[in-house]
Amino acid sequence: LSELIAEKGTLPPSVILPLLAQTARALQVVHEAGVVHRDVKPSNILVNQEGLAKLLDFGISSGANQLPMTATGMVMGTAQYLAEQATGAAATAAGDLYSLGVIAYEALAGVRPFTGATAVDIAYAHVNDPVPELPEQVPANVRELIYTLLSKKPADRPTTAQDLARRL
Repeated sequence: LSELIAEKGTLPPSVILPLLAQTARALQVVHEAGVVHRDVKPSNILVNQEGLAKLLDFGISSGANQLPMTATGMVMGTAQYLAEQATGAAATAAGDLYSLGVIAYEALAGVRPFTGATAVDIAYAHVNDPVPELPEQVPANVRELIYTLLSKKPADRPTTAQDLARRL
């Protein structure tokens, strides 16, 4: 997906939303198994020639019965796509959904919602800064869903990846 976004600059909702819905369905299976991916980003979503999305790279995922890979306050993942993890909080399924919101924003706007000179600056922006407005050409219902995914409060995001897939 990262190559597709880089090549096209932006993707229309008719292209990105089905890919995100497929990824959300994959996340639902993962979450039901007690696993949090922790690194959902475009380079970890393979889009095959038939236009099917495959979720990849579970190298830093966490599971319910797994020994922790991080110490308290340590962050795993890619700063540009992190949510609560940026504060050192535990990674959750809601954080994976937040990451899908960042991907959607990036694909529709051509830029990530939060940038900075360092990973710390980017993480700070995710936690504290309001989400910049999406372009006017993005349909209102799509903008509303993206803003919901990028909510600072996990409880304000879709309750499950399956719920998100249906909405997409």
